[in-house]
Amino acid sequence: MHKLSTKTNHHPCAAANLPTEIWLQILVVAGIKSTAVMRLVCETLNRIGSDEWLWKQLAIELQNKKKRIPPRTDIGQVSFPSGVTPSWFEFCKLLAKGKILSCLHRNKILACIGQVG
Repeated sequence: MHKLSTKTNHHPCAAANLPTEIWLQILVVAGIKSTAVMRLVCETLNRIGSDEWLWKQLAIELQNKKKRIPPRTDIGQVSFPSGVTPSWFEFCKLLAKGKILSCLHRNKILACIGQVG
């Protein structure tokens, strides 16, 4: 009797064969949570999901949803707490956790640690 093989020739990240530009557009629509989960699948999807352009788009969208601070499109306009590497990804994390206060100082948003009320 012939035993069926359970092995497949499919790479677990076969979906990563889509062009990066298409993945980035999909992830902008999918949002922060889906992007974070997708990054856990494989190295290729983690690299795609770590793109600064993507996180900038997600940060702008999140800022517009929260309406707590004027939307920033230049990472240079944001001051981060000590020990936090300035990036759109880190800015999104602080925004999503509600840890950005509307601290305006000399036209800069200070990414202050503290609960937004």
